[in-house]
Amino acid sequence: MLPELFAIIRFSSESHINAYLPSETPETLRKLREEELATLRGTGTGTLNEWDRVYDYAFYNDLALPDNGPHYARPVLGGSQDLPYPRRARTSRHNTLTDPDTESRLHLFNLDIYVPRDERFGHLKFSDFLAYSLKSIAQVLLPEIRSLCDKTINEFDTFQDVLDIYEGSLKLPSPGVASQLRNLIPYELFRELVRNDGERFLKFPVPDVIKASKTAWRTDEEFSREMLAGVNPVIIRRLQEFPPVSKLDPEIYGDQNSTIKAKHLENSLDGLTIDEALENKKLYILDHHDALMPYLTRINSTTTKTYATRTLLFLQNDEQALPADLLKRGMAVPDSSSPHGLKLMIEDYPFAVDGLEIWDAIETWVTEYCNFYYKSDEMVESDTEIQSWWKEVRYQGHGDLKDRSWWPEMKTKDELIQSCTTIIWIASAFHAAVNFGQYPYAGYLPNRPTVSRRFMPEPGTPEYKELESDPELAFLKTITAQFQTLLGVSLIEVLSRHSTEEVYLGQRENPYWTCDAEPLAAFERFKQKLIEIENNIMERNKDKRLKNRNGPVQMPYTLLYPNTSDYSREGGLTGKGIPNSKDVYHDPAPDISIGWFLFLGQGYPSGRRKPND
Repeated sequence: MLPELFAIIRFSSESHINAYLPSETPETLRKLREEELATLRGTGTGTLNEWDRVYDYAFYNDLALPDNGPHYARPVLGGSQDLPYPRRARTSRHNTLTDPDTESRLHLFNLDIYVPRDERFGHLKFSDFLAYSLKSIAQVLLPEIRSLCDKTINEFDTFQDVLDIYEGSLKLPSPGVASQLRNLIPYELFRELVRNDGERFLKFPVPDVIKASKTAWRTDEEFSREMLAGVNPVIIRRLQEFPPVSKLDPEIYGDQNSTIKAKHLENSLDGLTIDEALENKKLYILDHHDALMPYLTRINSTTTKTYATRTLLFLQNDEQALPADLLKRGMAVPDSSSPHGLKLMIEDYPFAVDGLEIWDAIETWVTEYCNFYYKSDEMVESDTEIQSWWKEVRYQGHGDLKDRSWWPEMKTKDELIQSCTTIIWIASAFHAAVNFGQYPYAGYLPNRPTVSRRFMPEPGTPEYKELESDPELAFLKTITAQFQTLLGVSLIEVLSRHSTEEVYLGQRENPYWTCDAEPLAAFERFKQKLIEIENNIMERNKDKRLKNRNGPVQMPYTLLYPNTSDYSREGGLTGKGIPNSKDVYHDPAPDISIGWFLFLGQGYPSGRRKPND
């Protein structure tokens, strides 16, 4: 027989060899396709077991512990106009004894929670997760941790006390406590506790923000830089009216417009008036006022104290100044001559500059993929599975907001492309930008305190005298206490780590995910574009004119570095890399609803329901 008559056929259990739209599915496969959809959709009722692959929705009705008493009651998030919220994945845990509307929570160390079988961690990833999660076990070791405090129990007395948790390490629990742990937690967790591969219990790596300098984080320059290149670079917006105004209902909250006057600012505006600074797009604001004000009284009635703050910033002449979001916040203006169709108001805005390149690459890949399978708008509108998926996303995944006018109708290719691009951006690049910098920036708690325990001291009080005589001690008494710091640092270290099995944007676990040549070629172009972006980011980080790329702490901005070119699978606290999607290893917060189509380049051709990845 002639060799040219033979062809290699590769079969993958995690992929479709030939992608068929519903209308093009061969008759012999239609029943199997329908059965697969039924398996993934489930019935919406009953107990879900380890072997199931059902993706279903539920309200956030598992935040309370009503069996412990009325003090532990919590409202259900989602399902009402008062508390609208995206849905979570249904796990089918039994209801609590005292409240049939509240789903029970598992014991702290109980790992037996339903996750669709296709989403369960592999052995290596699960081992990593256990090892890093054990850092949060400190809450059962309170007596041991308290014994390490030198002067004041549960307080840091100096900044050196804070540094000691990185430069030294907390000892493994004593034999008595270790025995107690062995009785409390599963064997797998205890084994990870005593592992000898260098991941010592409660030994914290030095956060990047204090590696080069232990004091640079204190500067005003670094404070402002982190609004553009830190762990939350999506709140800052351009100030377009002065004084800042509130959108809160004055009938309920009174006049909440800012009392800041021009005289408070004009000495800091390089000779400009307020109107001139606004006209020249020099004033920016970090505004938490309206978000916090409705809850201020309730928060301040507890041991936690806070202010509904507005922080104004001035763009100085020695500095350089994602699409819809940037325009909405006034951080960019439309500009057809610019590469991405808009011009940034602050050119040295690392999150926006890198993010626009990533967005453009994703959008190009999605467009090429969609255009291969959908030749017209009519093909999108007539695709029953696309329409069912979008209806599910809108009416089930986000049912509280289903009637909002901004929902795409999903009747055109452009709506499909923009929706998929947005989903991919949020679940991959946006998440990477706000998640993997948590430990590098906030692992040193004084840089990003999680709690304020008292108000700013008033002149004439003992607290004010302490602030004058020992500002460091006054600061440490105000922010997160020692024990809570250890718990917080433990948690964000886990959330900031990449798995050793991470698959980054532009990578594939299996290169033979489809037999369609054009999607394969488009994905290769996507991969090469991301590698090009990696090089662009590294070059920008070397540009000394771009101060916000490194800042006083000398910490290069790499949170949107795709890491597509890296197949080393090293994982850990790298501070870079955009995973294909987010999962509980990275973020326990609710995810957006994710449909089957083009799931971050996975190329599922039809019917795959993934409400919460």
